[in-house]
Amino acid sequence: MEKAQGMLIGLHVGDLLGGLMEGSGPKLPEEFQSDINDFTGSEITALTLCVLRSLIKSDGLDVKNLGKEFVTFFDSGPKSLGNTESSAFYSMKIGLDPRECGLVSGGNGSLLRCSPLALFYAKKDLEKASYLQTSLTHTGEVCKICDFLFLMALQMALKGMDKKAILKKTTERAKQLHLLVYDALLKIPDLNWFDLETSCYVLDTFTSAFWALLKTESFEEALISIARKGDDSRACTALTGALCGAYYGISSIPGRWLKEIEVFEDLISQVRKKKLENFLIEDNLK
Repeated sequence: MEKAQGMLIGLHVGDLLGGLMEGSGPKLPEEFQSDINDFTGSEITALTLCVLRSLIKSDGLDVKNLGKEFVTFFDSGPKSLGNTESSAFYSMKIGLDPRECGLVSGGNGSLLRCSPLALFYAKKDLEKASYLQTSLTHTGEVCKICDFLFLMALQMALKGMDKKAILKKTTERAKQLHLLVYDALLKIPDLNWFDLETSCYVLDTFTSAFWALLKTESFEEALISIARKGDDSRACTALTGALCGAYYGISSIPGRWLKEIEVFEDLISQVRKKKLENFLIEDNLK
Protein backbone atom coordinates (compact mmCIF):
# COMPACT_ATOMS: atom_id res chain seq x y z
CA MET A 1 0.00 0.00 0.00
CA GLU A 2 3.01 2.31 0.32
CA LYS A 3 2.97 3.13 -3.39
CA ALA A 4 -0.82 3.11 -3.78
CA GLN A 5 -1.06 5.60 -0.92
CA GLY A 6 1.69 7.63 -2.52
CA MET A 7 -0.26 7.78 -5.77
CA LEU A 8 -3.49 8.99 -4.18
CA ILE A 9 -2.03 11.36 -1.59
CA GLY A 10 0.55 12.52 -4.11
CA LEU A 11 -2.20 13.68 -6.44
CA HIS A 12 -3.85 15.65 -3.64
CA VAL A 13 -0.57 17.25 -2.56
CA GLY A 14 0.11 18.20 -6.18
CA ASP A 15 -3.36 19.71 -6.40
CA LEU A 16 -2.56 21.89 -3.36
CA LEU A 17 0.99 22.85 -4.31
CA GLY A 18 0.16 23.55 -7.94
CA GLY A 19 -2.62 25.87 -6.87
CA LEU A 20 -0.02 28.32 -5.52
CA MET A 21 1.05 29.22 -9.07
CA GLU A 22 -2.04 28.47 -11.14
CA GLY A 23 -2.58 31.01 -13.89
CA SER A 24 0.73 32.82 -13.37
CA GLY A 25 4.02 32.81 -15.23
CA PRO A 26 7.11 30.71 -14.41
CA LYS A 27 9.26 31.39 -11.36
CA LEU A 28 12.91 30.63 -10.69
CA PRO A 29 13.66 28.25 -7.77
CA GLU A 30 14.67 31.06 -5.42
CA GLU A 31 11.40 32.89 -6.15
CA PHE A 32 9.08 29.96 -5.42
CA GLN A 33 7.60 29.49 -1.94
CA SER A 34 6.74 25.80 -1.52
CA ASP A 35 4.85 25.91 1.78
CA ILE A 36 1.18 24.92 1.59
CA ASN A 37 -1.16 26.97 3.77
CA ASP A 38 -4.53 26.06 2.26
CA PHE A 39 -5.20 22.32 2.46
CA THR A 40 -8.52 22.47 0.59
CA GLY A 41 -8.24 20.59 -2.68
CA SER A 42 -9.92 21.48 -5.95
CA GLU A 43 -12.22 19.53 -8.26
CA ILE A 44 -9.16 17.45 -9.20
CA THR A 45 -9.09 15.76 -5.81
CA ALA A 46 -12.90 15.74 -5.53
CA LEU A 47 -13.44 13.95 -8.85
CA THR A 48 -10.66 11.47 -8.14
CA LEU A 49 -12.50 10.68 -4.92
CA CYS A 50 -15.71 10.21 -6.92
CA VAL A 51 -14.00 7.65 -9.13
CA LEU A 52 -12.37 5.86 -6.19
CA ARG A 53 -15.60 5.71 -4.17
CA SER A 54 -17.51 4.31 -7.12
CA LEU A 55 -14.85 1.71 -7.91
CA ILE A 56 -14.87 0.52 -4.30
CA LYS A 57 -18.67 0.41 -4.05
CA SER A 58 -19.15 -1.35 -7.39
CA ASP A 59 -16.01 -3.52 -7.33
CA GLY A 60 -15.04 -1.94 -10.63
CA LEU A 61 -16.31 0.58 -13.14
CA ASP A 62 -20.09 0.94 -13.10
CA VAL A 63 -20.96 3.95 -15.25
CA LYS A 64 -24.40 4.45 -13.69
CA ASN A 65 -22.97 4.54 -10.18
CA LEU A 66 -20.09 6.77 -11.25
CA GLY A 67 -22.55 9.05 -13.02
CA LYS A 68 -24.45 9.43 -9.73
CA GLU A 69 -21.19 10.36 -7.98
CA PHE A 70 -20.51 12.99 -10.63
CA VAL A 71 -24.02 14.44 -10.36
CA THR A 72 -23.78 14.64 -6.56
CA PHE A 73 -20.52 16.55 -6.94
CA PHE A 74 -22.01 18.76 -9.66
CA ASP A 75 -24.96 19.61 -7.39
CA SER A 76 -22.56 20.74 -4.66
CA GLY A 77 -21.78 23.82 -6.76
CA PRO A 78 -18.05 23.48 -7.55
CA LYS A 79 -16.48 26.81 -8.48
CA SER A 80 -13.79 25.74 -10.94
CA LEU A 81 -15.31 22.86 -12.90
CA GLY A 82 -14.36 22.83 -16.58
CA ASN A 83 -16.92 23.45 -19.31
CA THR A 84 -16.63 19.91 -20.68
CA GLU A 85 -17.29 18.33 -17.30
CA SER A 86 -20.09 20.79 -16.50
CA SER A 87 -21.89 19.95 -19.73
CA ALA A 88 -21.45 16.19 -19.30
CA PHE A 89 -22.53 16.20 -15.65
CA TYR A 90 -25.60 18.31 -16.44
CA SER A 91 -26.57 15.80 -19.14
CA MET A 92 -26.22 13.00 -16.59
CA LYS A 93 -28.31 14.99 -14.11
CA ILE A 94 -31.26 15.31 -16.51
CA GLY A 95 -31.25 11.58 -17.12
CA LEU A 96 -29.08 10.85 -20.14
CA ASP A 97 -27.08 7.63 -20.21
CA PRO A 98 -23.58 8.55 -18.91
CA ARG A 99 -22.12 6.83 -21.99
CA GLU A 100 -23.79 9.45 -24.18
CA CYS A 101 -22.77 12.57 -22.27
CA GLY A 102 -19.18 13.08 -23.37
CA LEU A 103 -17.96 15.82 -25.69
CA VAL A 104 -15.08 16.00 -28.15
CA SER A 105 -12.44 17.84 -26.13
CA GLY A 106 -8.69 18.14 -25.74
CA GLY A 107 -8.90 19.10 -22.07
CA ASN A 108 -7.20 17.30 -19.19
CA GLY A 109 -10.22 16.67 -16.94
CA SER A 110 -10.63 12.94 -17.47
CA LEU A 111 -6.88 12.38 -17.16
CA LEU A 112 -6.77 14.10 -13.78
CA ARG A 113 -9.37 11.82 -12.18
CA CYS A 114 -8.45 8.46 -13.73
CA SER A 115 -5.65 7.28 -11.39
CA PRO A 116 -7.74 4.94 -9.15
CA LEU A 117 -8.43 2.69 -12.14
CA ALA A 118 -4.79 1.57 -11.94
CA LEU A 119 -5.64 -0.27 -8.72
CA PHE A 120 -8.72 -2.07 -9.99
CA TYR A 121 -8.02 -3.46 -13.46
CA ALA A 122 -5.68 -6.14 -14.71
CA LYS A 123 -3.54 -5.29 -17.70
CA LYS A 124 -5.80 -7.01 -20.22
CA ASP A 125 -8.90 -5.10 -19.02
CA LEU A 126 -7.32 -1.74 -18.24
CA GLU A 127 -7.51 -0.29 -21.74
CA LYS A 128 -11.25 -0.96 -22.14
CA ALA A 129 -12.08 0.39 -18.68
CA SER A 130 -9.90 3.44 -19.22
CA TYR A 131 -11.50 4.35 -22.55
CA LEU A 132 -14.98 4.00 -21.06
CA GLN A 133 -14.19 6.18 -18.04
CA THR A 134 -12.64 8.85 -20.25
CA SER A 135 -15.54 8.92 -22.70
CA LEU A 136 -18.06 9.80 -19.99
CA THR A 137 -16.84 13.39 -20.37
CA HIS A 138 -14.09 13.50 -23.01
CA THR A 139 -14.51 11.60 -26.29
CA GLY A 140 -11.45 12.98 -28.07
CA GLU A 141 -8.95 10.36 -29.22
CA VAL A 142 -5.91 12.05 -27.67
CA CYS A 143 -7.67 12.16 -24.28
CA LYS A 144 -8.48 8.46 -24.47
CA ILE A 145 -4.92 7.50 -25.39
CA CYS A 146 -3.26 9.76 -22.79
CA ASP A 147 -5.51 8.47 -20.01
CA PHE A 148 -4.82 4.83 -20.83
CA LEU A 149 -1.07 5.31 -21.21
CA PHE A 150 -0.91 7.20 -17.93
CA LEU A 151 -2.70 4.35 -16.15
CA MET A 152 -0.30 1.91 -17.75
CA ALA A 153 2.62 3.99 -16.46
CA LEU A 154 1.07 4.14 -12.98
CA GLN A 155 0.88 0.36 -12.85
CA MET A 156 4.54 0.08 -13.85
CA ALA A 157 5.48 2.61 -11.16
CA LEU A 158 3.42 0.76 -8.56
CA LYS A 159 5.28 -2.41 -9.48
CA GLY A 160 8.62 -0.69 -8.86
CA MET A 161 9.87 -0.48 -12.43
CA ASP A 162 12.77 1.88 -13.22
CA LYS A 163 11.70 5.32 -14.45
CA LYS A 164 13.55 5.02 -17.76
CA ALA A 165 11.88 1.67 -18.40
CA ILE A 166 8.49 3.21 -17.62
CA LEU A 167 9.03 5.93 -20.21
CA LYS A 168 10.42 3.45 -22.74
CA LYS A 169 7.49 1.03 -22.47
CA THR A 170 4.93 3.84 -22.48
CA THR A 171 6.54 5.33 -25.58
CA GLU A 172 6.55 1.96 -27.34
CA ARG A 173 2.85 1.50 -26.64
CA ALA A 174 2.10 5.06 -27.75
CA LYS A 175 3.71 4.31 -31.12
CA GLN A 176 1.05 1.65 -31.67
CA LEU A 177 -1.82 3.91 -30.64
CA HIS A 178 -1.28 7.55 -31.63
CA LEU A 179 1.68 9.19 -33.36
CA LEU A 180 1.06 12.63 -31.81
CA VAL A 181 1.32 11.18 -28.31
CA TYR A 182 4.27 9.03 -29.37
CA ASP A 183 6.12 12.08 -30.69
CA ALA A 184 5.53 14.01 -27.44
CA LEU A 185 6.92 11.16 -25.33
CA LEU A 186 9.86 10.71 -27.66
CA LYS A 187 10.94 14.33 -27.12
CA ILE A 188 10.93 14.23 -23.31
CA PRO A 189 14.58 13.17 -22.73
CA ASP A 190 15.83 16.23 -24.64
CA LEU A 191 13.21 18.68 -23.39
CA ASN A 192 14.40 21.37 -20.97
CA TRP A 193 12.35 23.03 -18.23
CA PHE A 194 12.01 26.33 -20.09
CA ASP A 195 10.43 24.66 -23.13
CA LEU A 196 8.09 22.40 -21.13
CA GLU A 197 4.41 23.30 -21.55
CA THR A 198 2.03 23.07 -18.58
CA SER A 199 -1.25 24.06 -20.18
CA CYS A 200 -4.70 22.48 -19.80
CA TYR A 201 -4.27 20.69 -23.14
CA VAL A 202 -4.28 17.02 -22.23
CA LEU A 203 -1.04 16.21 -24.03
CA ASP A 204 0.82 19.03 -22.24
CA THR A 205 -0.45 17.89 -18.84
CA PHE A 206 0.36 14.27 -19.66
CA THR A 207 3.87 15.11 -20.87
CA SER A 208 4.69 17.27 -17.85
CA ALA A 209 4.25 14.34 -15.43
CA PHE A 210 6.58 12.08 -17.40
CA TRP A 211 9.11 14.90 -17.76
CA ALA A 212 9.13 15.47 -14.00
CA LEU A 213 9.56 11.76 -13.24
CA LEU A 214 12.46 11.42 -15.65
CA LYS A 215 14.26 14.71 -15.00
CA THR A 216 14.19 14.88 -11.18
CA GLU A 217 15.41 12.67 -8.34
CA SER A 218 12.70 12.96 -5.67
CA PHE A 219 8.98 13.49 -5.18
CA GLU A 220 9.60 16.96 -3.76
CA GLU A 221 11.88 18.07 -6.59
CA ALA A 222 9.46 16.73 -9.20
CA LEU A 223 6.45 18.61 -7.83
CA ILE A 224 8.27 21.89 -7.27
CA SER A 225 9.72 21.78 -10.79
CA ILE A 226 6.22 21.59 -12.27
CA ALA A 227 4.43 23.86 -9.79
CA ARG A 228 6.77 26.77 -10.47
CA LYS A 229 6.02 26.62 -14.20
CA GLY A 230 2.65 28.30 -13.60
CA ASP A 231 -0.08 28.20 -16.28
CA ASP A 232 -2.30 25.17 -15.45
CA SER A 233 0.13 24.24 -12.71
CA ARG A 234 -2.53 22.84 -10.39
CA ALA A 235 -3.49 20.15 -12.90
CA CYS A 236 0.04 19.39 -14.05
CA THR A 237 1.41 19.20 -10.50
CA ALA A 238 -1.49 16.97 -9.40
CA LEU A 239 -0.80 14.52 -12.23
CA THR A 240 2.91 14.63 -11.45
CA GLY A 241 2.05 13.91 -7.81
CA ALA A 242 0.10 10.80 -8.79
CA LEU A 243 2.88 9.39 -10.98
CA CYS A 244 5.78 10.30 -8.70
CA GLY A 245 3.81 9.27 -5.62
CA ALA A 246 3.28 5.85 -7.19
CA TYR A 247 6.97 5.68 -8.07
CA TYR A 248 8.50 6.88 -4.77
CA GLY A 249 5.73 5.94 -2.29
CA ILE A 250 3.98 7.79 0.52
CA SER A 251 7.14 7.97 2.65
CA SER A 252 8.77 10.21 0.03
CA ILE A 253 6.24 13.02 0.53
CA PRO A 254 7.63 15.78 2.80
CA GLY A 255 5.91 15.98 6.18
CA ARG A 256 5.18 19.69 5.78
CA TRP A 257 2.89 18.81 2.86
CA LEU A 258 1.02 16.12 4.78
CA LYS A 259 -0.44 18.29 7.55
CA GLU A 260 -4.21 18.01 7.83
CA ILE A 261 -4.41 15.71 4.80
CA GLU A 262 -7.07 13.18 5.74
CA VAL A 263 -9.11 13.28 2.55
CA PHE A 264 -8.22 9.79 1.30
CA GLU A 265 -7.73 7.97 4.62
CA ASP A 266 -11.10 6.20 4.85
CA LEU A 267 -11.03 5.16 1.20
CA ILE A 268 -7.45 3.96 1.46
CA SER A 269 -8.55 1.80 4.38
CA GLN A 270 -11.28 0.31 2.20
CA VAL A 271 -8.79 -0.30 -0.60
CA ARG A 272 -6.55 -2.08 1.90
CA LYS A 273 -9.41 -4.32 3.04
CA LYS A 274 -10.02 -5.39 -0.54
CA LYS A 275 -6.35 -6.39 -0.76
CA LEU A 276 -6.09 -4.65 -4.11
CA GLU A 277 -2.34 -4.33 -3.69
CA ASN A 278 -2.11 -8.12 -3.97
CA PHE A 279 -4.34 -8.09 -7.04
CA LEU A 280 -2.11 -5.43 -8.54
CA ILE A 281 1.15 -7.24 -7.95
CA GLU A 282 0.06 -10.77 -8.74
CA ASP A 283 -2.28 -10.19 -11.66
CA ASN A 284 -2.06 -6.78 -13.29
CA LEU A 285 1.63 -6.60 -13.88
CA LYS A 286 2.82 -10.03 -14.94
